[in-house]
Order: sequence, then structure tokens, then C-alpha cells
Amino acid sequence: MICLLAERSTFLHVGDRFREANALSTLLGAGAVVLAIAAVGLTVWLWTYRSRRLAEYRVNAPRALFDELCRGHGLRWSERRLLQQLAVRLKLDHEARLFLEPELWQSAAAHLPPAQKIRTAELQRRLLG
Repeated sequence: MICLLAERSTFLHVGDRFREANALSTLLGAGAVVLAIAAVGLTVWLWTYRSRRLAEYRVNAPRALFDELCRGHGLRWSERRLLQQLAVRLKLDHEARLFLEPELWQSAAAHLPPAQKIRTAELQRRLLG
């Protein structure tokens, strides 16, 4: 029985340091650790969320496809603008269809002014061969 009482005295003062004057600083330190862990977790979550959204944009974005095709063909700003005007005139949902469907060019050029018809024909030859 004496052995048990001796062991009990060891645990009798375990919580005393939380009742002392430094209890507030201990609590603030624990709060700072929790906030730091939450900040790291939030940063990692935001980074992965943004990475996924950016990957979705690259994969599932007709506008990005159009921009990439224009860059790949070395089109100037004025040529891109002409393609956009043709797409609007044809009421296309995706401008990139002009690169994929050559028959669209004929119907688009039918109602253009003569100067634009020439530019359109040159651009069509350059892009579609």
C-alpha cells in the first residue's frame, strides 16, 4: 500500500503548471501552433484547388484551344481578329472550329467586303493549305 501512495504523489501535481501565472502563455503558445497548422493546411488546399482548376481550364477550354492554334500557326493580332469576326458572323459556338471545318470558310466569305474576302482567302490558304 505504501508503494501505491508514493506513485500517487507523482501525479498529484501534474496540472499545477496550468494554474500558475504562465498558464496564459502556455495557452497562447498552443493557440499559435494550432493557427500555424491551420494556415499550412489552408495554403496546401488552396494550391491544390487552383492547380486542378487550371488543369481543367487547359483541358476543357475552347478559347484556350483557339489561342494555342493561333500561336502555333504564328498568326498576328489582326489575323486572330479576322478569325473571331468570321466566327461571330457564322454564329459559331467555338472559334477553333474554323481550323477544323474548311467548309465554314466559304459560307463566311460570301457576305464579306472585297478587301476582307482577299484577306480571308489568303488566311485560309495559309492555315488549311
